[in-house]
Amino acid sequence: MTPTINDAARSILDEIAPEEVDLLGVVSAGFFGSEGGRDRAVRSVLAGSTGDDPVGFDAATGAALLSALILTILNGVTCEVLAAGITSRTTGWWQRRKLRRQLAGRVAAQGADTPLPQLSSVDAAEIGRLAYQLAVESKVDPERAQRVANLIAARLTRPA
Repeated sequence: MTPTINDAARSILDEIAPEEVDLLGVVSAGFFGSEGGRDRAVRSVLAGSTGDDPVGFDAATGAALLSALILTILNGVTCEVLAAGITSRTTGWWQRRKLRRQLAGRVAAQGADTPLPQLSSVDAAEIGRLAYQLAVESKVDPERAQRVANLIAARLTRPA
């Protein structure tokens, strides 16, 4: 059975941020339940929030950040906003602004219960590189960012 966005997010959080697993339901409901909540989550991920975001997506302390980061990336892949070759599109403020609008404006058809696409190992690795870049820019420790990237790429890789 193909894992859903929430299944993959939960399994990733279980490995790297078990303290966020209990928050996933609330973060996911806010992310998939309203465009405003999704926009705040995406903005915090792309802008690297400094801890003053009133909705709790706090890059500086990590509170619900990894949940928001993971949901943003998995939703973006599912909606085909994030695809192989996107990494170069995140440089420069204008490209990041356009990416934010695309990520915030699209939601997976079945929300958190949308099955994840299964990508080739090359495409999944490209998404992993983007995940690492976004995590580091969101002030996630580089070692933890690499673990997030590796786990996202693994969840998206088509079985051999």
